[in-house]
Amino acid sequence: MLVNFDVLTYLMSITEERTDVSSLMRTCRTLYSAGIPSLLSFDIDFDVWERFAAFCSFMDVDAPGRSRFLRRMTLYMHHLTRARRTRTLGHILRILQHASQLHELSIETNDEEQRFDPLDPHLIEALSGLTSIKDLASPAAKVYLFFEDDWSSSEFSHLDPIFVLKQFGPSLRRLEVLFPAFSQVLRHGIQYPHLTELEISHISPLLALDPLIYSFPNLRILRFSEMDTFGCFIQMQLYRAADYLMHLHIKVEFRGREGEDDVSGAINNVMAALPQLTCMTHFSIQLCYYGDLDILPPSLLLLDRENIATRAMEVAAPAIQYIVVNVYKDPMNLRSVWQVTRKDGDANSLNMLTCEAAQKHSFRW
Repeated sequence: MLVNFDVLTYLMSITEERTDVSSLMRTCRTLYSAGIPSLLSFDIDFDVWERFAAFCSFMDVDAPGRSRFLRRMTLYMHHLTRARRTRTLGHILRILQHASQLHELSIETNDEEQRFDPLDPHLIEALSGLTSIKDLASPAAKVYLFFEDDWSSSEFSHLDPIFVLKQFGPSLRRLEVLFPAFSQVLRHGIQYPHLTELEISHISPLLALDPLIYSFPNLRILRFSEMDTFGCFIQMQLYRAADYLMHLHIKVEFRGREGEDDVSGAINNVMAALPQLTCMTHFSIQLCYYGDLDILPPSLLLLDRENIATRAMEVAAPAIQYIVVNVYKDPMNLRSVWQVTRKDGDANSLNMLTCEAAQKHSFRW
């Protein structure tokens, strides 16, 4: 006896096993097409890369038509980072673009301590654009976001990290970005209340501090690394963050032989740009030399690190407690750590720390 196609389609919609739906779909073209909504109504969770890649390829045959049936999906960080090097990335972007009924999304790491390769910013933008999401389960307390060098221009302002990460606002606590294209205007309504630590590498001369202060209202630790220009730093007006910024770490690069003569000027520029940060308790500056010489150039090797610490203590922060000055050229690493001591009626003084005490207060780079 032949069973009506409508009955078979109904059976697929109520079956509780994905394999049963798949078996019916393979019987004929009609049921194959009719069964796709039922097949995709199950939780999508493929922890094996080959199965995940095959699923993405299957979906992208008709991304607009198939993706709208997705309801619940689990993604794995190691798949998302691996996809950047394959055509699967394009499949994922098109799936997310059309997943208008996706209500539950989990992003799993398997190992919370593992540091993954950076996600493609377009993928993060696609994840942030899922307006249908009602439940986002993600351990994204820390995000490392790598932009291409030329993406820091205004042409890519839609890739502002504040905007593209907005889905992770409730959980994000630490953010590290390279070549970011932060917006020059406030992103009203987008805030990260739990984010306390921000590291920015390769700062754009256009970086404005006000949008960061607005979107990261509880920022306490700020790091600037791989900085080879001071125009952006001087124009940033750090005094705007004076009321809450507690840790400030600055990493300055010198490249090639021409960088040897820039050391004192660079230090002077940094010190001149430091405002009175009334709440700052920890300050560090790292001077890194990347050049042809086998050893540090004399201008860095003979640098008076205590003098730099003294200037920072006197200029920058009345509440300063610890100062670190680090001069680095692989494999040489010259680091000095001081604790600031205060006595009533007397000027502040520096007490050099050694061994475990110095290690305890040597800030992470």
